[in-house]
Amino acid sequence: LFLTNFEPDHIGGAPTIIASLEIDKVFLSNYEEDNKEYIKLIQALDDKNLDYFTPPALNEYSLGSAGFKIISTNPGSIGLLLQNGENSFLFTGDMSEEAESEIISIGISLEADVYHVGNHGSKLSNSDALFDAVKPVYAVISCGEDNSEGFPHIQTLDRLKDRSIEVFRTDEQE
Repeated sequence: LFLTNFEPDHIGGAPTIIASLEIDKVFLSNYEEDNKEYIKLIQALDDKNLDYFTPPALNEYSLGSAGFKIISTNPGSIGLLLQNGENSFLFTGDMSEEAESEIISIGISLEADVYHVGNHGSKLSNSDALFDAVKPVYAVISCGEDNSEGFPHIQTLDRLKDRSIEVFRTDEQE
């Protein structure tokens, strides 16, 4: 189970998942939140005697026939690159443009077929430099319909459109 950060919109359903499923490893950000969802999450992990840890950046793990590399463990989010056969997926959570720049500067390949658009499509993430490094064919934006933040922001949608990236949105898909 990967929980990229402890904001309520990222962990709200985690206690139910933890209670309902068999989980082998739990990867968490190294940043704590003082909110009721965080407290419920830690209680759910304790109830199932599950250990959790922040994975070091650039560590690699296997998941069945797939493999993934941790690309970042900054306070904003855990980022990971998942490879499953010939398909690759990049997840950056709520990483800021500054964190994106740091990852790009490391020099690892970030190319992915599918990019889970960071921070719900926020203009404060999803830099031109990141899109140029990832070169995705598809983008998935997770955001609620008519959300209070106005996600996804037009700047991010324009960057996707300019690169002819096919976009799937949770607020529009049926």
